[in-house]
Amino acid sequence: MLERIDYIEKNGKAVIYRCYGEGSMAELPQRLRGLSVAELADHCFAREASARYKKYQIQTIRRAEWEGEAGGYSAAPGDRRDLAPDWPEGGEYPPLCGEALREIWLPEGLEATGDYAFYGCLNLETLHFPASMRRLGGGSFVACNKIKNLIFTVSAQEETPYCLKDVIGEVTFETEVLLENAEGKPLVHLTYPEYYEESVENTPARIIEINFHGTGYRYRQCFQGRSLDYGQYDSLFELARAQEFLPTVLRMALYRLQTPVGLTESRRENYLEFLRQEGESAARWIFEGERLDFLYLLGEQGYFTEELLELFMKAASTAGAAEAVSYLMDYRRTHFRPAQKKKYMF
Repeated sequence: MLERIDYIEKNGKAVIYRCYGEGSMAELPQRLRGLSVAELADHCFAREASARYKKYQIQTIRRAEWEGEAGGYSAAPGDRRDLAPDWPEGGEYPPLCGEALREIWLPEGLEATGDYAFYGCLNLETLHFPASMRRLGGGSFVACNKIKNLIFTVSAQEETPYCLKDVIGEVTFETEVLLENAEGKPLVHLTYPEYYEESVENTPARIIEINFHGTGYRYRQCFQGRSLDYGQYDSLFELARAQEFLPTVLRMALYRLQTPVGLTESRRENYLEFLRQEGESAARWIFEGERLDFLYLLGEQGYFTEELLELFMKAASTAGAAEAVSYLMDYRRTHFRPAQKKKYMF
């Protein structure tokens, strides 16, 4: 819970400099004392605050305290540090930053983040971006090795969040990207595999060659300008099948079937055919994670053959998924009725 926020007024808007409180989640407000929150300062959530702001803007930093849902963030006693120079940094609350954070919600209206804004957030797993976001500071995700979910709000005017290309380009490990509308309804769910760079010295030529390992780099190039190119994304699937771990490829296929924006019929069949070939692994992934929505999805997509149906029923029974067994039995009665026995007359 955010209990106190230090901010700077800039061009009639608020720039959040530092947050204080307890817990592992930070949900930033849209406004601070009447000012729209438009930016995060450099090193905002890093363990160490920005030396630049400490040195040059310390006298202009203001502070707001949480007064409850009705009051929001109001002025703290003293308000400005130049009026209370001995005011301790953070007061009774510790800085909410670094390893303490697991999830951050950036507010609608935020336009930019400063350099190294999330530096060293070693346990950060989920980050929510508003549709208003336009600029990502350099080095934002240095030493953020556990980010699993990047969630973006999509405005009615844009099919692709403006900052998506920049954000996903900064994250080299495997990440789930979810695009939602303003009401929180999922629109697109994509898996981006991991990749890493290797610098190889070509001594005779006196050059350094950079080699990319893993399909993740190519997947991150699937843009036309700043718009997602779903056709290019789907075209890389055969390459991913050959190079990536099976659980990663399973998620890529299932999430594309679940949110088929820009998915052609031929590409849909490619995903289904892969899932049929890996039926046992797909069933295990669904039932071990209790992801029955994907079971229903496969039924709607015409995925099941009689052999696959028996395989899934066995896996569901082993997992103790009674609801899934009931659904599969109904599916068998509807789609694979036993042949009528011939009647013989004597």
